[in-house]
Amino acid sequence: MRAFKLLVICAVLWFELMFVTMHNPYPHGEIVDVRYRGKERMNAYMDYRLHPSPETEAKFHEELRLMHKHEDWKGYAALGFLVALNIGGIYLLLKHEQKHTAA
Repeated sequence: MRAFKLLVICAVLWFELMFVTMHNPYPHGEIVDVRYRGKERMNAYMDYRLHPSPETEAKFHEELRLMHKHEDWKGYAALGFLVALNIGGIYLLLKHEQKHTAA
């Protein structure tokens, strides 16, 4: 029974690993969907595309840096929650043993 539980744990962890590694929308995330400084970021992007210069590029990269600073903690929090959930689930699954009593 313990070997079956370990097999289930390994399978669940494998599927979670596949799901987490497959989710990478773009190099900068979904920059259009992030609300934080959205107008400023889009204005900097359009200015950079319409009038390319080192100043407009620096402004756009600064807006991307601010977006990453605002958004990056969410991925780490989600991974931390997933790790805590896995540890709790594995502990409960391995600790729970069915006891058979003689009647």
